[in-house]
Amino acid sequence: MLKNLLLPALLSLAFACQAQVNFTANDQVFPYMGKFRYGANLQYYPGWTDLLIADIAMGKASLPGIGVDAFRGSLTEEFLENWGYGIRVDYYEYYESLGAGDELVIAGYPGPVHRSTEFFCAGQSSELFANLYEPIWDGGANGTPINEENYFANYMWQMVGTYKDLVRFWEIWNEPDYTLNTALSFAPPGTPGNWWENNPDPCDLAIKAPIFNYVRLLRIAWEVVKTVDPDAYVCTGGIGNPAFLDAMLRNTDNPMDGSINGNYPQKGGAYFDVLSYHSFPHFDGSLRDFNGLGWDYHRHSDRAAEGLVSRKELFRQVLAAYGYDGNTFPEKLWVVSETNLPRVSFHNDFLGSVEAQRNFTIKALVTAQQHQIEQLYFYNIADNVPEGQAVWEFQVMGLLQNLTGFTYPNFVANESAVALKTTYGFIGNKSINTSLTNLLDLPDDVKGAAFSDAQDTVFVLWAATQTDFSEFANTTYSFPQEMHIDSAYYWKWDYAAIPATYETAGEISLTGAPIFLKNKPLNPRDTSTLALDKKMEWAVFISPNPARDGFWINMDSDKTKNFDINLFDSQGKLVCSVLENERVQSGQQRIFVKKDLQEGLYWIKIADAAGEKRVVKLVVRE
Repeated sequence: MLKNLLLPALLSLAFACQAQVNFTANDQVFPYMGKFRYGANLQYYPGWTDLLIADIAMGKASLPGIGVDAFRGSLTEEFLENWGYGIRVDYYEYYESLGAGDELVIAGYPGPVHRSTEFFCAGQSSELFANLYEPIWDGGANGTPINEENYFANYMWQMVGTYKDLVRFWEIWNEPDYTLNTALSFAPPGTPGNWWENNPDPCDLAIKAPIFNYVRLLRIAWEVVKTVDPDAYVCTGGIGNPAFLDAMLRNTDNPMDGSINGNYPQKGGAYFDVLSYHSFPHFDGSLRDFNGLGWDYHRHSDRAAEGLVSRKELFRQVLAAYGYDGNTFPEKLWVVSETNLPRVSFHNDFLGSVEAQRNFTIKALVTAQQHQIEQLYFYNIADNVPEGQAVWEFQVMGLLQNLTGFTYPNFVANESAVALKTTYGFIGNKSINTSLTNLLDLPDDVKGAAFSDAQDTVFVLWAATQTDFSEFANTTYSFPQEMHIDSAYYWKWDYAAIPATYETAGEISLTGAPIFLKNKPLNPRDTSTLALDKKMEWAVFISPNPARDGFWINMDSDKTKNFDINLFDSQGKLVCSVLENERVQSGQQRIFVKKDLQEGLYWIKIADAAGEKRVVKLVVRE
């Protein structure tokens, strides 16, 4: 990554001896060994940088966070070409310092210089890159193995090379299947113009280009990503339409007709590891069933959580039809990159309430882990507009109320944020325990699961909601005798705001709002409240990074401490000592370092008197 920031020639040399990928997703999809991520979509709010959003979302020394440990952001070509490919390295390093990891990034969106001028749709040119069908590789003709004239390939090469230590999932475009022509996109086979038997009209797609062009994006991304960073994953672009997936799987990137030949040997399924999809149960059909005469509605949080799974099943059936069932070809991995329920409904048919959104937050996180979804990202960090100005459901899906009018670090958490924080506190670093979940032998009117780590197990249980437009549910449950749990301590969904502990024996009273149970007293260090949580005693980041004429060491400590801060070069040789056992006051402090440094990679090592350490990368440019 950093060689790219320093000297492109060194990057070229480093990769010149690296073989280009010689396999596809038809041969191998590497299992994901990371933790399940509690993600949220980033969005711009005036006066708030992404770093400030990270503080309140993930927490740091002086802020509690709301239980988020991954962001879904974007690194568009237009942005990186304008500001430099390393412009967000320090941001992602900062997220990592707060506990984030395995980040997902939306890739695509060319700047005006590299945008296609082709017209596949009358009156509007393609949204994609020009020169998609130039060769991907040129064998080092211009000093790098990538062909710089293939603009998308060159963009992916530079970006993945820069962020490969910080980003794990590359989502190719966002909602490439977005269309206003739902009459055809969701039409069943046999309907004239349906997408199952006809390729989507470019005019009906957000990309304004043929499906073959989207497969071409996936192919380029696959070859570049797997060459530069074999451990990374190539994802579909948060799709929502099973018929679009079918079109991807039945076509190659052949620009003529999507057929197979020597130049276009594989169909779209060969070029992605992860099916990333969007699920918005309030309007995607998940909350109703056709009874032959009309619709039966089930607008409540349990059916919404089940909607994540039913949507996945629709995609899984399409994949299986093309051999992606683990027998012919490897199975895909799964990510939900956008989901939520609205807090307010503006349509009589749509579910939307504070209680439903809050309950869905917990149930979606539990359900996703029960059904092998690797990451889940809520839409959005905060409401798009103040609630009084909202006119449709997607504007009131935030974990926080709209940040307009608030100044860092002030915000107002919606109940969904409290529920997320509580959930993360109890099971955020635990894994689904399938055997114990099965042992619970839950009846139909009880939902939940068991989550374990090396220390203990937490059970998440609730009464299944079953009434249309109601979150009311009431039942009782007792642990099976063979589990030997005669009594338990439990905590409600709002523990992060109201840290009350309850005890129950025998039958457990359950409602539609999930509770968290242990068969032993709560260790006060297991979870924490929004008011008291301290993820770490101190945090640090460097700005600017890359630096030129000096840089700031930005520190935030909850206590006054003595620190050692030392600067080392890329070979580990001490360059200078910034602080030697010197006292740094609590709160936010900034230390400016003015030193003539040659262009290159450096390491800043910070340690407090108790031995807690951080190591931060610094890049210096001339």
